[in-house]
Amino acid sequence: LLGEFPTPTAMRAMSPLELAAFLAAQRYRRRPLERAEQLLAAAQVGPRPQEDVYGRLVAEVAVELRALKARIAALDEEIRDRFLLQPQAPIILSLPGMSHRTGPRFLAEVGTLARFGSTDALAAYAGLTTTLWQSGRSAGTHFLTRRCNLHLRQACWSAALGSLRTPASRRFYDRKRCEGKSHHQAVIALARTQLRVLWAMLRAGTCFSPERALEAA
Repeated sequence: LLGEFPTPTAMRAMSPLELAAFLAAQRYRRRPLERAEQLLAAAQVGPRPQEDVYGRLVAEVAVELRALKARIAALDEEIRDRFLLQPQAPIILSLPGMSHRTGPRFLAEVGTLARFGSTDALAAYAGLTTTLWQSGRSAGTHFLTRRCNLHLRQACWSAALGSLRTPASRRFYDRKRCEGKSHHQAVIALARTQLRVLWAMLRAGTCFSPERALEAA
């Protein structure tokens, strides 16, 4: 839109129906006519100094951003395709909450499990274990350290949130909440449990079993 109509003057040259047709052609599906009327109402301003100059710059940046967005989408598709070629991909994707976005990130950040001696070491690397902090004014305070792989922690967090749609994960989350845990603490506990499950799955070379998870939940 900004690439085609970078200034209020250019916007006002269009009728509501013409602008709505342009939006529809750009795959804008949410009431294009209503949106067109809103845009034209916002464009009802007087002439601006050097409008042609900043309009040209806005159009150039808009075109560059659109090209960058297309490039990012192409890279996402390439990453997904390369991830699906890995033998661990079906196992990782079978875990509830794991997706074609979080799965490649997990595999890229973890690499091989041989790097870690135990699930606790992997959980610590992912920043899913708490660290004790003490000072002269307080003692016994536990918090999540930032001295970890933040990309991996974000992937585990996203997978845990996504898994809340499944019965076993929801029951685990609700149980933690009933124990007095906050939402953040409950999700971290779920992410830590899922990481242990994924560790066992990768070591055994088996996919996730909903029946087994329901029995253990």
